[in-house]
Order: sequence, then structure tokens, then C-alpha cells
Amino acid sequence: MAKVSIADKLSQRLSPVMRQLSDINIKILGTETQLLRITTSKADLRGDTTETLTTQLVDNCIIKHPWSSDIQLFGSLDESTGDFKATALDLWEVLPIQIKFPFEGDRTLQPLDLKKGDLLIEILRDEHDSKIPFVMTVTRLLGGFNNKYIVSKHCEATLFRGKLSTAIQTAINAYIEDIE
Repeated sequence: MAKVSIADKLSQRLSPVMRQLSDINIKILGTETQLLRITTSKADLRGDTTETLTTQLVDNCIIKHPWSSDIQLFGSLDESTGDFKATALDLWEVLPIQIKFPFEGDRTLQPLDLKKGDLLIEILRDEHDSKIPFVMTVTRLLGGFNNKYIVSKHCEATLFRGKLSTAIQTAINAYIEDIE
């Protein structure tokens, strides 16, 4: 029989409490939202890419944007290169967007298998209640542990600048139409 240290015993009993405190903390600091997750396939060993698109709604997340002032959402896209051309780069634009996933109790009901490079779409609204898709890409996946037990999980994302494929744009448009 394996011996268990005192720290392991304490961690097993304290981790559920730490998860609940993490849930309370992130609900105070961010905005509860629903995101559309879009996953695309990667290139195979020969470099061939066949785009397979998978969409999933992520209901259980809290998002914390780093900006407190203006951010440039609109600019021009160079069709030949696919590069986004903005007139200026705002410091708040390059800071990571924190997206946290509460546990809603002791354990999560459905695992969220985010991957680096996934697209996350949040719907913002202007003064006329028009829907503006805010496209982000996952850059880092993070988790906090108390010894062997996970107590927090979140990811960092940045604003996506680039050309979206027709299939991705179609999925985003369908998502926008379904939102009330």
C-alpha cells in the first residue's frame, strides 16, 4: 500500500474548497459569457492541409478583457497577403485576454479540451444593439494545482488578426444569427 504524506491528505480535503473560492473570485472579476469555439485541423507530415471545422458552444466561462479604454476593432485587410492593417497598435490590444472556467462545484461535468490555436468568438454589441463578432485565438492553457489536485483552469487568448476562411466566416455568421 502506498504511503500518503500529510500534505497529500490536506490537499485532498482542501482542493474542493479552493475550487469553490476560485469560482467566487472569477465571477467577481469578469463577465460571464458564451463563446463559440472553432477548431481547425493542422497540416499533416507532408504539409497537406484539409480544413476540417469543428464548432462547439462554451457556455461556462468568465472573460476578463485587459483594456479599460478604446481598442481598434476595425481596420483594413490586405487581400493578397491576408495581413491586417491597423493605423496604430494599442498596448491593451496585445495584452492577453483571460478566460476562466469555473468548476461549478467539486468537479466539472464536461471536460473542455481547448487547444492552442483554437478560435473563440465572443459577441459584442454597439449602441444600436448590433452584433459585432470579437474573434480571439487561444495562446496559452493554464491550470493551478494544489499538490496533485487541480484548483483552477483558464486560458489566455489574443485578438485574432488575419483572414478567416469561408467556412469559418460562415460558422461565425450562423452563430451571430442564432444569438438573441
